[in-house]
Amino acid sequence: MCDNTTIIPSRSNITQLARPCAGKFVGCCQTDVPRGNNHISIDVEVNNRPTNRFASNPCDYGYLAVAPDFSLKMSPEKVIYSEVALDWAIGDNCENTTSGAGVSNPSNCGPNTSCANSKNGPGYLCHCNQGYQGNPYISCTGIGAIIFLLALVLFLRWRYKKKIQEINHQNNGGSLLENLSMKKFKEAQLEKATNNFDAQRLLGEGGNGWVYKGSIENMIDIAVKKSKVVDQNQIEQFLNEADVVSKINHKNVVKLLGVCCESKVPMLVYEFVPNGTLSHHIHASSSRILSSWRICLRIVADTARALDYMHSDANPPIIHRDVKPSNILLDGTYTAKVSDFGASKLFPRDRTIAPTQGQGTMGYLDPEYVQTCELTTMSDVYGFGIVLMELLTKQKPLTQTKPGEMISLVKVFTSAVENNQLDHVLKVPVAIEHETEDLHIVAKLAVRCVSMPSKDRPTMTEVADVLNGLSKKYCSSQVEGRGDERVSLVDDQDVTSASFELEYSSSV
Repeated sequence: MCDNTTIIPSRSNITQLARPCAGKFVGCCQTDVPRGNNHISIDVEVNNRPTNRFASNPCDYGYLAVAPDFSLKMSPEKVIYSEVALDWAIGDNCENTTSGAGVSNPSNCGPNTSCANSKNGPGYLCHCNQGYQGNPYISCTGIGAIIFLLALVLFLRWRYKKKIQEINHQNNGGSLLENLSMKKFKEAQLEKATNNFDAQRLLGEGGNGWVYKGSIENMIDIAVKKSKVVDQNQIEQFLNEADVVSKINHKNVVKLLGVCCESKVPMLVYEFVPNGTLSHHIHASSSRILSSWRICLRIVADTARALDYMHSDANPPIIHRDVKPSNILLDGTYTAKVSDFGASKLFPRDRTIAPTQGQGTMGYLDPEYVQTCELTTMSDVYGFGIVLMELLTKQKPLTQTKPGEMISLVKVFTSAVENNQLDHVLKVPVAIEHETEDLHIVAKLAVRCVSMPSKDRPTMTEVADVLNGLSKKYCSSQVEGRGDERVSLVDDQDVTSASFELEYSSSV
């Protein structure tokens, strides 16, 4: 019985609306709930409420709580509530229930368990015996058996993954690459290197696949080329690219570090080339790398040397089939590196290449090759001629003026050369008179490269000789001024994080 004279020693035991009572003179009392009760009813009756308290404190509360210091709480919906802890047990007691198999005390507990009467009223609880785990009301299993099952699951999972990798290796032509002298990467290595092919590591994307930047042991940067879909044609292109690039050893060709065939789609691992593609620097208005004629000349001379090597010195010779600015990469010193050999062909010197379907990128495709399906090194010469024109004019090979109408860079550029109107189309800055002369020589060389028929075109050896000869004029000045030139480039350059800029290819 509580009244207005009731005094509670501890103010923490006095609660009202989630706030402590204003003073110890407020009527408040508590008691422990006896164990074993199946029902509790709380009635609150107030006698002789002080009139001076009724207006500010009109309500009285009786409630269950976990402990004496648990106060009433108010929810965001203004609902007053208290917190209680529920205990539970089942049945009557261990002695008055039927027995389960292997149970130390009669009960409805599962095997390998023991029964214990509840300490908080009628009923019993089940527990796993020592050394066992599980649900004691169903069955408990020995820890040793659990460890064995876990080990078995892990082994079966490893074996399944190994089997899948073996199937992938076979489907991706791994056996055909065994004789190639290159590193075989594990799928887990490349996943770790690219942060599980994080979208933020994406360098380029095209119709056939993605290229991601990664880092492997010793912080070596790499570019991982990964096909988009499991397609036999794509797999054949990857195998062809690996086969071709493995036969090339030239400083102006991107280096293939290894392959991965155990993944769902095959992957090629290349050296990372930090300064992006020539295409980016030609068409990006913010790029300043091509603001020097000497750098432009050095890039095209590097590219010509790579193609000349592929045509004349590689064994067997190689036709690239997709020469374009987006397949020419620039390293840290702006040295050009030819890339993307998925469409390339090896051709033995002692026999001709069988007719093949025209393949490449529209605008760079040799029209004679498209018409005859006869692939020769002159197709690469044609593509290189377009690269020269694009570099000199900053224009794409095909430009759409209105629906259904395209302007050909070849026609515009050739007309400008023939009518002595190059100044109207050239966009390359020149500083001195002899640079202008050299630029005109390169422009005329570009026109020769796209001559029809193809027999009128120069070979890549002749093209490389012309460009190397022009480059030698700048050798001494480049060596003397290399330091200043590097500083200027570092200040003004637009260095991109791209390594490969894949473009959609068209088959004709």
